[in-house]
Amino acid sequence: MNPVESAQLMAALCDALLPGDGNYPAASLTGTQAVVANRLRERYGGGIFDRLADDLAIEGRAFPELSPDERVTALRRLEREKPEFFAYLLMAAYLGVLRHTAGDRGDPARWAYLQRCAAAVGI
Repeated sequence: MNPVESAQLMAALCDALLPGDGNYPAASLTGTQAVVANRLRERYGGGIFDRLADDLAIEGRAFPELSPDERVTALRRLEREKPEFFAYLLMAAYLGVLRHTAGDRGDPARWAYLQRCAAAVGI
């Protein structure tokens, strides 16, 4: 998977997990996908993006090409088949969004606290 494809995968994945609403932006607008990608790469190695793309594909179609409902179906399948990995992925996404609200643009002390909490649970 080339860097553009992995970036598209991560943006689509994070937006499917945390789509935003009227009060909060979609995850990819906060840079969450970079936080998640870095955490996945650190924990699982560079090949994680190819494996994740395979896990999330439906009938040979890549995750970014799926409809919103199909993305939910793919994520539910991932959660069912790889619950520990899915939990790690979701927590990394939450941490990425919190970084936007409490870190770079917010309270550095709160961000440091969140980092310590994440480290305590292995994220």
